[in-house]
Amino acid sequence: EEEKASIELQRVPSNMFGFDIGYSWERRFQSLTVYLALMVLPLSFVAWGFTLSMMLVPILNVPFIVYLIWSLFYDDSSSRGNRTPFLRKLPIWKLFVDYFPMRLEKTVDISPKKKYVF
Repeated sequence: EEEKASIELQRVPSNMFGFDIGYSWERRFQSLTVYLALMVLPLSFVAWGFTLSMMLVPILNVPFIVYLIWSLFYDDSSSRGNRTPFLRKLPIWKLFVDYFPMRLEKTVDISPKKKYVF
């Protein structure tokens, strides 16, 4: 019962400017984080279209060529298999995880000799 109560959304019981504020600030930040994560794909398409349109102007090709040379000849992070760890430690991931409250329950013992797809 206590765990179920902790999973429920935390409502703020205040009334500001004549209307109910609604959810806590933590829940609002969690919602904003999930919204921004969902907007990455559409915004990447917009950025891709903008980049293609910039290639029509020859002077704007210089940053693209510099980046292309750097990524082809100097960036070896994909061959080493590592990336910069600062993105993995951002607090935004904690907000994202807390938006979807889940937990794993072990119901049966499974054999470690078999392959499983979850």
